[in-house]
Amino acid sequence: MQHPLGLKVQNISPLSIIVRNLYPFTGTIAKPNCTLADAVEEVDIGSVTFLHAAAKNHERASVLSNPTDYKTLPGAWKDGKGDIGQGLRGSLPLKAFEMTARVR
Repeated sequence: MQHPLGLKVQNISPLSIIVRNLYPFTGTIAKPNCTLADAVEEVDIGSVTFLHAAAKNHERASVLSNPTDYKTLPGAWKDGKGDIGQGLRGSLPLKAFEMTARVR
């Protein structure tokens, strides 16, 4: 028996593409007139956690953390008939992990 709140029961397709951008923290704190309030406003804890979770789930979902990949994924998705291929599937989570490592 399926859980009554399960995706299949609710006729909801699983999420397979996760797109998340981080706040421009390093750019903000590099400004000479940056205040503590400005810096605190750009701390993005939730997005880092979200990207980690999505990247760890890379076998079932594609994580986009870099806007330069926005044009790459749709073509790969279409060409692969819903499968972006192992090369892209492996590079996307690495980009997410690299990005989040820089903001820690």
